[in-house]
Amino acid sequence: MLSVTAAAEMLAVTPQAVRDLIAAGELGAQRIGRMFVVPRSQVELLARAPRPVGRPLAPATAWQLIAVLSGRSPRSVGTTRPGRLREQLCRGNAAELAARLKVRARPQDLDLTTGTWRRLLEDPRVVPSGAGLSLTLDAYVTAEALPAVVERYRLRPVGQRQVAGPFVLRAVPRSVPASLAPRRPRAPEAAQLLDAFESADADRHTEGSLGLARLWQARCAAVAP
Repeated sequence: MLSVTAAAEMLAVTPQAVRDLIAAGELGAQRIGRMFVVPRSQVELLARAPRPVGRPLAPATAWQLIAVLSGRSPRSVGTTRPGRLREQLCRGNAAELAARLKVRARPQDLDLTTGTWRRLLEDPRVVPSGAGLSLTLDAYVTAEALPAVVERYRLRPVGQRQVAGPFVLRAVPRSVPASLAPRRPRAPEAAQLLDAFESADADRHTEGSLGLARLWQARCAAVAP
């Protein structure tokens, strides 16, 4: 675990910028007394991840890009400007696109035990994402359904002295249309690879990075005008 000051030095930003990352849910944190500490693994992952370039994407646009990246045609995702969508998809490189697509959903700071997680994956309101070693490690839920899911499974925020487990439940913003939001039985391929790319586990991060690069190259070649 690192202090906010140590994390700021590693990321080459100010301590306030680290607090802003914590508040935005981009960096997990635990409170010990009057101070926050953050996992070194998450800071290291954030340090090597590219920063988003250009104007931030709207969550709905992010899911349009995920749909196209997963194989849907630009015109099938509800956009009236497929040329603009192609430009957003193929600008820069796959890692830069992954950084811009983080707005697709917000990770929830919840205590998710293995038993509770297995039950969550069976809930029709929860959409499983990529697979882990023997159990899916990521899942999505809409922001509308999240309160009911939290109440149904009596989910609590990660405790003060408790280290978050490997499971990640992400809430899809209300602004994302139902036609674009992930659906059961599993999230789109691009979303699965993004989840792996954002993992603090080095092997999963590498898997996600290579998979995204492959998918990005193939789709940009396919949708090029």
